Formats: sequence, structure tokens, C-alpha cells
Amino acid sequence: MTTYRYKELLAILGSLNLDDKPATIASRLKQWQRMGIPEGVNVGRGKDCEYTEDMVWEVLTINALQKLGIPPDNARRLKAQMVWNMTPGCIEMTTPHGSISIDRARILKAMEAARHD
Repeated sequence: MTTYRYKELLAILGSLNLDDKPATIASRLKQWQRMGIPEGVNVGRGKDCEYTEDMVWEVLTINALQKLGIPPDNARRLKAQMVWNMTPGCIEMTTPHGSISIDRARILKAMEAARHD
């Protein structure tokens, strides 16, 4: 199973949030960690965390929802109600409030780039 370090997850988020400063992205990720996003990541101080691919997808989902103006706590609850449809080119997340499409190739490229930095 592929895992990603904190630095790699920051790189993935950074490549998808070009309008945000790296410090803003790091702050957002730390806030989410304190909230238990992604689930199972709060390992405590001084311990390295490894993010599974499922955890990375959860963070990307919360990030996409937050970009739409949905606060992280609400995004987390909304995530549980989502229906996912993955095609080779797109990930579509459908909620009771509408749908979000994400360019799958762009995310996979960012994940691959983070592994080589």
C-alpha cells in the first residue's frame, strides 16, 4: 500500500491550490488534523504520520468542499453522504446539495510528483 508523508501531502495540496500560499495550506492541514481529518491521522506531537491513499483522497475531498465555502466540520459530515463516480478522467462527488467534479489526472499527477520530490 502506498503511503505519503506530511511533506508529500503538502506538495499535493500545493499543486492543486496554486492560489494559496504554502503556509496557508500547512495551517489548513494542521487545523484539519486537530479536527481528526483525515480519520486516524492524529498521532500526537513528534511522531511522523503516514497518510494512506484513502486519507489523501479524504483530505482532497474536504479541500474541494472547503473551496466551495463549506466549513471543514460540515464538509466531513457531507463527505459521509457522498456518492462517488470515478472515470478515467474525472472524479464526481454527488451530495444532496449538488455535485463536484475533479480532474482525476491532475490529482494523480500531483500524487506522483509528490513521491519524487
